[in-house]
Amino acid sequence: MNKSRPPAVELTGVSVTYGQSRVVNDVSLTVAEGAWLAMIGPNGSGKTSLLKSIAGLVSHDGEVRLNGESRSALSRKRLARLVALVPQNPIVPEGMTVLDYALIGRTPYINYLGSETGHDLAIVASVLEELDLVGFAGRTVDSLSGGELQRVILARALSQQSPILLLDEPTAALDVGHQQQVLEMVETLRVSKGLTVLSAMHDLTLAAAFAQEVALLSSGGVVSLGPPETVLTEPAIEKFYGAMVSIMRGPDGGLAVVPRRRAGRPSE
Repeated sequence: MNKSRPPAVELTGVSVTYGQSRVVNDVSLTVAEGAWLAMIGPNGSGKTSLLKSIAGLVSHDGEVRLNGESRSALSRKRLARLVALVPQNPIVPEGMTVLDYALIGRTPYINYLGSETGHDLAIVASVLEELDLVGFAGRTVDSLSGGELQRVILARALSQQSPILLLDEPTAALDVGHQQQVLEMVETLRVSKGLTVLSAMHDLTLAAAFAQEVALLSSGGVVSLGPPETVLTEPAIEKFYGAMVSIMRGPDGGLAVVPRRRAGRPSE
């Protein structure tokens, strides 16, 4: 990470337990302000639970600090002003318009029994314009395609104006074109607004393309942390994913993780 920038997210000894199962085990890491950290690892490695612990959605041991503040000392409203989460499987209210859904992001700024102000509406309008969603404002959220819906969910999160953005599998179920569109949009906003991004990702090539650092999780712990080229190695992927891959360089110099057929398998 960029050591010249202050930490936006600090985890110290964070563990998450569901019943008798410890799914996150003693994780400590720091993410600098304005950086993008991708968390990778096989299914069940603890990525989603770690994001939820940062967002205050699950109980945990250890400490989480956000922009220097202890998360345990924050009110729900203050926490929502610091962190926005884009979940993997968001609840989509039937019949709600895109505009009203995006306005949910302004909830942390609205007083109890109050309603949105002109300022709130102006912020949401700006976000919709930035994400090319103005023409969808009157559409119902449940009528959208996968790529359109993902942009709307991102619009709700960005309407919170939180400096820390958590993404749980942001490209799940999207085709390759929409995957690229959503991640490039996040990268543009990260640079222009100074957002700190933490994302749980299955696609290793996309993780390498967009994140400055990668944390490889296995059995709830961080087993490797660093730039993509040091974490994404053929031996590591074989060990922790059980997958045979080749690591290649694309035309732009970026890493590509390409699955490889195991020796001895018939071609047909």
